[in-house]
Amino acid sequence: MGAIPTSSAIFDSALVGYAPAKIFMTESCVFCKREIPTRGHHVVPRCKGGTEIVPACHSCEDFIHKTWSHNELRDTFNTVESILADARFQKFLKWLHKQQGTAFFRSQRGRTRRPGKYR
Repeated sequence: MGAIPTSSAIFDSALVGYAPAKIFMTESCVFCKREIPTRGHHVVPRCKGGTEIVPACHSCEDFIHKTWSHNELRDTFNTVESILADARFQKFLKWLHKQQGTAFFRSQRGRTRRPGKYR
């Protein structure tokens, strides 16, 4: 039998294409307050000049991008407070808190939104 390969040989980031570790955060989500793995979410999209990054869970980030275009996020929903105050997001949070802790919202982005770089 040959030698057992090390974990670095099996999970070589150059071959697999993992995202950089600094994208994932261990803080609670600023939107739903759940204690689950989060990622850095630009409140105003980077393509629209946004620089502020907040920890957001997969579910909240997907719902935000499914619901509002980049222009709406830049012009109207450009703070955490304005997103939290929206009735659609409150309805989503009510649904999300009824789910199990491991469940997350999945969207199919692009089916209902116009194609193109700027929306």
